[in-house]
Amino acid sequence: MPKPTYRGHVKGGAVVLDDALDLPDGVEVMISPVDAPQGSPAAILAAMHAPPHVTPEAAEELRQSIEAGKRPISYRNPMKPKRRR
Repeated sequence: MPKPTYRGHVKGGAVVLDDALDLPDGVEVMISPVDAPQGSPAAILAAMHAPPHVTPEAAEELRQSIEAGKRPISYRNPMKPKRRR
């Protein structure tokens, strides 16, 4: 089973985690800086493996919401004023 990953940032020389942890005091942790530039394939892969993980049900609900919100394609030029009748 993979170990959980926690995200944070450095502030004043100390690592500040983005979310509160329920780890007891004295627990040893390892910190690895994220070297990948934002938006790079390595950064995207790192984000995919970091919590929170999206369930298939939540992804399907999002897909259905997007599908329900689609509007029909309009081929009318939005820069051309409407003709008045």
